[in-house]
Amino acid sequence: MLPSLQIKNFRTFRALTIERLGGVNLIVGTNNAGKTCVLEAIELLFSRGEPRVLWRAAMRRDELVRVATQGIVRFAAEIDVAHLFHGHALTPGETIELQCGQRNLRIEVLAHDELHFQGDQLASSRVALSPSGKLPLNELPKPSVTFVDSIQFLANEVLDPNQLGKLWDEIVLTPEEGRAVEALQVVEPSIERIAVGHGGDGSKYSFFLKLAGSSERVPLGSMGDGTKRLLALALHLARASGGVLLVDEIDTGLHYSVMLRMWRLVIETARRLGVQVFATTHSLDCINALAELCERSPDLGREILLHRIEPGQETAMTYTAEELRIAAEQHMEVR
Repeated sequence: MLPSLQIKNFRTFRALTIERLGGVNLIVGTNNAGKTCVLEAIELLFSRGEPRVLWRAAMRRDELVRVATQGIVRFAAEIDVAHLFHGHALTPGETIELQCGQRNLRIEVLAHDELHFQGDQLASSRVALSPSGKLPLNELPKPSVTFVDSIQFLANEVLDPNQLGKLWDEIVLTPEEGRAVEALQVVEPSIERIAVGHGGDGSKYSFFLKLAGSSERVPLGSMGDGTKRLLALALHLARASGGVLLVDEIDTGLHYSVMLRMWRLVIETARRLGVQVFATTHSLDCINALAELCERSPDLGREILLHRIEPGQETAMTYTAEELRIAAEQHMEVR
């Protein structure tokens, strides 16, 4: 389990320290405080500086470079890495430094248009930039280290069926298949079974649900984004077994009335599978639901820490489950 986190010169942060991490960590703060940046820093650190992680982050943020050809604007297969550095300064000697416990990663801009990656589990690697400071996808080297499969990033958009289907294939005919059904029952208790069909090449997946008292197959998409979001959450938890799950805006698509049960699902599953969870939220309902769970189930509350980050502050304010419960009771603002 990651015990602490230090970030220097990465995206929003000149410097940020979270001094203590728990089994389940909820990261809160105002817009542009850097909540998603914390998740990206952990993903990058866990990947040992794999450049494709930078590419995925740029995709999620819509940071791909746009070019115009004959009046048509399109995405180019490159990203502007200056956005990764605090202040967007891509000058020789600029560095990003990340550390979680014994894990550390340093990314330095070299004078000859290169990024130099160095860390405790990565002796050294270099990635060439274009003369304009862009990182071309087609020139990325093959991964120099093995990806850590047990880190998963669930972004705030709902995944498409093909992405969900690939995760489903990994849990089918395992105990996690039944637990995925239990996850959907948080939103719709009448769901009894999940069925998945796809073409012979596995490229097109379709999810169907069996509801109690009905013989019809109900498409997953007809049940709303909340149902699909919970399925994605359950599948990512299973995929992250023994590792780390990063969830941006964990309450996306969920009504406030189901958030307490959502948190119970996440915390119990994370404990059972040995997953350390990092999630973000803007929602006071989401925070209050977590506080209520801490009051109802003190045993689960031992897993939880809430971290509040604020622009310009270099140390996060951390609340234990008991402090979170008291803050909720007294209507104190912790966002």
